[in-house]
Parts: sequence; C-alpha cells; structure tokens
Amino acid sequence: MFQYTKEIILHGVADRVSVETATNPYSGVEAKKLLVKRGGEYFSDFILPATVYATEGYYGNPGKLTIDFTDVELIASPNPYQLQFRVKTPNQFYAEYASPNWQVYGKPMLIGFEVTEEMAADPGVAAAKLAELIQLAVPANNQFIKVAVDGAKVIVTGTNNFMTFDKVALEKYDPTVCESCLGEYNPVAIKVTVEDNKEDFATGEWLVENLRFPTYPNIRYASASEDERPINGTTYTEFSFSYQSPRPGLGGMSGVGQGMTAVTRHIYYVPAAEAAAFEALLKNAGLTVEKK
Repeated sequence: MFQYTKEIILHGVADRVSVETATNPYSGVEAKKLLVKRGGEYFSDFILPATVYATEGYYGNPGKLTIDFTDVELIASPNPYQLQFRVKTPNQFYAEYASPNWQVYGKPMLIGFEVTEEMAADPGVAAAKLAELIQLAVPANNQFIKVAVDGAKVIVTGTNNFMTFDKVALEKYDPTVCESCLGEYNPVAIKVTVEDNKEDFATGEWLVENLRFPTYPNIRYASASEDERPINGTTYTEFSFSYQSPRPGLGGMSGVGQGMTAVTRHIYYVPAAEAAAFEALLKNAGLTVEKK
C-alpha cells in the first residue's frame, strides 16, 4: 500500500543495544532478538534476507576546473576572444542557480577579452589575466567560486560540495564570414580538466539537512530525543535492513483468506567510532553485515 522507512540516529551503542534469545510470537520459532532502546525489537528470522547493509559516511569535496594555456595559440589582434564554462549544482536546487525553465541548476560564465602581445608570448601572463577577469565576473558579495593560478594554469574551484563544472570552451571572433554579417566565434584548442565533485554522505551536517532534524520538538530544552541530535563534524555509518512480519487478521480483496505481510525498511546511523561495536552485535544476532 505504501513504503515505510524508519531512520534513527544511534548514539551510545553499548547502552542502547543488546541481543537476547526469545520465542518469536508470530513464527513460534526461538530466535535471536536485537533490541534497540527507543528504536525497535527485531527478531533475526524476520530480517530477510538475514543481511544488514552497511555504508560508511564521508565528507566530499567541490569540483575543480583546470584550464591549461601552455600550448594554446593566442594571437594578439583586435579580434576578441571569449571563455565560457558553467558552474552547475545538479543535486542542489537553490533558486539562485535555477535556469529560466528550471531544468538545469547552475551559473553560466562568459568572459570576453582581448589578447595583448604579452599574453600571446607568455602563457603564464595569459593565465593570470584570465584568472583576474574570471574573478571580476564573480560578485564581491557572492563569491560562489574560487580562482587561482598555477603557472600557465587557471584553477577554478567550487565553494561547496554540490558544485562541479561543464561546457568549457575558448573561442575567437571571426568578423570575415561575409560583408554584412556580424561574424562568428570559432573554437580554439585548449586543454581542460574537470575533477567532478563528491557530495557528503552520512555526516552530521548531511543528516541535519536531509533528515530535517532541527525542528522545535527536537531541539527544545529537555527534548526526549536530545541524544539523537546529529553531531557536526562526525561521520556516521548507515546500517539498513528490511524487516518482514505477518499482519494477522489483515488481508486484501483478491482472494479468500488472503494474508498480508508487512515489509518495512529500518536505517540506523551510527557514529564511525561505534560502528564496529554495532556490527558485532548484529553478527551476534545471527545476521550478516555486507559493506556497500
């Protein structure tokens, strides 16, 4: 009918988690039972398959764009050049980065410039000038990218782990297409390297943003869930499993005497320092822990 997922942040594994042997009232089988205070009671024979999937959390990094002018042929002339690239945020949907049709989130960058004799003769001078112009295109009160120079290379880095880059091109204007036309921009060969971003997963900050924990009931004084508040600067390990249990007396309308089995998904976020202890308890309950 609908999917049910329960997500819990588990601090203090030693005090909140235990394993015992008991008779499952639904199956009538004696089985190991995992008990998590304020979490749940899980019979091992209802965790099907008998596997818990563990994924370690990590901090990511923003994307990085490197433009190498070492072997670029720049010609000092009145004909202008333009450098373009896009700063994109594919998984962060801030209105600031939205396009008019809201299909792509990012900021297009277009840098127009003229090549001087010094820039044409020295790639390092060209790189320094382009870095200066890119920085000039970024608002002083909204430094959404960082620009640096390394010899003949311009290095552009995002300011958060959702940012990466694409659509990089260097073009030169050619006015001689025809007498009455405005001309066109033709591509110039340039070496470009894009290191894609890596987004955070299962960190304290990620949990606050994605699980929406900073609500009044959770952060008020003497909150019942105070010890489940995510800790900034901490990485967590995600433990996930499916729990299948019968629902006596409930059924559908497709057949006479039809029964029903509830399948729910349970996710525990355990601090990395306590992940080994939680994994040992899971194995003690007869479960297999598979790293994902």
